[in-house]
Amino acid sequence: GNRTKKDLQGEHSLEFMRWRYEQCPYMRHRFFSLSAGDGRIVAYLVFYAEEETVLVDDFRFSDESYLPVLIGHFWTYMRKRGAKALNIGVVSSGDAQQLLLRSGCIPRETVRWGGVLSSPENAADWHERLQQGNWYITDGEIDL
Repeated sequence: GNRTKKDLQGEHSLEFMRWRYEQCPYMRHRFFSLSAGDGRIVAYLVFYAEEETVLVDDFRFSDESYLPVLIGHFWTYMRKRGAKALNIGVVSSGDAQQLLLRSGCIPRETVRWGGVLSSPENAADWHERLQQGNWYITDGEIDL
């Protein structure tokens, strides 16, 4: 995957993805994937559409070079189907934000909030750790 084992990472097994997205009673999620020449999936995203807006709830890639290709193909596909806006809900480190910028995404201000639960003696370590590395948390990883 695109996160090292030492970084924060949620489960993304096939069973989990089916439970989280295909069986979600609130939204009709769909999957869009990018395959290598041998048929192996190298990147994917999970999305749903609301009128002319497409909302991406989750994405993964096996190499950073696949993310711009995935987003480019996906946006071309959705625009042909009438989409006028793409929203990728994500909170990320600076490195991951730069990757999203190189993929054509434009950040915008939001009124989101979040936090990390930790024991008081580890609070400073969390603050430093969250500032570095190539990590992101998508809307799909936030508990409903």
